[in-house]
Amino acid sequence: MICYHTNTFNKTFLLVMAHVTIQCRLIASGDTRQFLWQLMTEKNTPLINEILLRIKQHPDFPDWRIKKKLPKYFLARQIAELKNNYPFEGQPSRFYASVNKIISYIYKSWFEVQKTLDWKLQGNVRWLEMLLPDTELIKHFDNSLESLQQQATLILDSIDSTVNKDQISTILFEKHDKTKKPDIRSAIIYLLKNACAIPKKPETTEKYQDLKRKVEIKITRL
Repeated sequence: MICYHTNTFNKTFLLVMAHVTIQCRLIASGDTRQFLWQLMTEKNTPLINEILLRIKQHPDFPDWRIKKKLPKYFLARQIAELKNNYPFEGQPSRFYASVNKIISYIYKSWFEVQKTLDWKLQGNVRWLEMLLPDTELIKHFDNSLESLQQQATLILDSIDSTVNKDQISTILFEKHDKTKKPDIRSAIIYLLKNACAIPKKPETTEKYQDLKRKVEIKITRL
């Protein structure tokens, strides 16, 4: 079995191997099928495993993760270096080529997942930095919650009523970034904290701490 450092590797490899298995010609003799199976399990799979381990342990891997790609010709060089060593030697050329394709596919998929996770992490870190209790937000309105809510209402009214909540959140984040006015920013944060609506009840310390903790947990998990 091949051991990967994320579940993405396991799922991707199984899909690839299933595709390879489906393509095998079942009319081949038993000896031929046995030979191919041994070739895959005793030589080809261990070669994939070894290269994946080398990638994981490579000192430049953190940089590759940031760039979201492996260096050009890296896999080809690894295969060329290992193909004459036990137990990887003696495979048909197409099997060595398949090693390159499989690992390339695995890492392409994994890097795409990492892009999404990085984007989510950055978004949550940004939100945590913005997140302030109402007691701080109302300071820009002479400590008046009513004035804060009035400004928040004006902002909501300026947004097309046909826009859904997810789109409203995106618009509010964009407005927050574009303005330098602390009162507008505070009103936007107030809306984002309350699902893009004006809450009926005032915020409690417990409610704010719970909201903040949920964001911190998301960041930790990412």
